[in-house]
Amino acid sequence: MEKKIIFNFQNLKIPKKTVTCDIPQQIEEVLFMSAHHSGRSRKKEAEMRLEDHIRRFSSIESVGNATERDESNHLE
Repeated sequence: MEKKIIFNFQNLKIPKKTVTCDIPQQIEEVLFMSAHHSGRSRKKEAEMRLEDHIRRFSSIESVGNATERDESNHLE
């Protein structure tokens, strides 16, 4: 018997939260250039970069010193 997909959870709208932080001018300039190059807004660029980092790393001790998630603790 063939299984039917009744509901696709990937299409759900997940509520978002706003996080505000201060970043050094040099990092803001890199963010601006990256956003410009990709055609995204600075806000979208920062959101994507933060989400990517949190999904790939389980912790961070300092800039450049982060622990990658293992396969059993991987976020989808």
